Amino acid sequence: MPKFFGNREVQNIEQAENGYQKVTFTNGTSEILSEQMIGAVITDGAIDATAQREREAQAVVGEILKLMHNWNVKISDIDYILKTVVNSVNDSLAKGNDILWGQGKYEMRMETVHNVLVSQNVISDNTLSEVSAETPTEATPEAPSTQSPVEAEQAAPSSEVVADATATEAAA
Repeated sequence: MPKFFGNREVQNIEQAENGYQKVTFTNGTSEILSEQMIGAVITDGAIDATAQREREAQAVVGEILKLMHNWNVKISDIDYILKTVVNSVNDSLAKGNDILWGQGKYEMRMETVHNVLVSQNVISDNTLSEVSAETPTEATPEAPSTQSPVEAEQAAPSSEVVADATATEAAA
């Protein structure tokens, strides 16, 4: 009976480094997974990406809850602990990216990105000249904002700030 990881059919599972398993799929791709993840998410039938993500999240959340129970964490500390975990992961990701790229994202130049993509055969070396040759003849309409309403509200000055500025101008 075929096994699935999301909508990808599993072809083979073999031992990888550090106790992980390499799962190879019939489409030729592969992923490195833990035995716990394989046990939680490999199914007898294909499932969509949302259901797959939910299965993964529920398995990990269950382990996190067991850990917090075993440590008898104070309820009032849970939010702080989870935020600290997220910050730690983001910091590690940023450091890893800096190491992989050889420089921080604020120092990185387009040529660095281009060279990496060319070296990995993601794009051809003449992609930039191909793009520049396709100069549009008409103005392109502005893309819609990708900012959520909450982000837009946070970015906009508050009515108190506007009122303070107006009062200051009037007093001058």
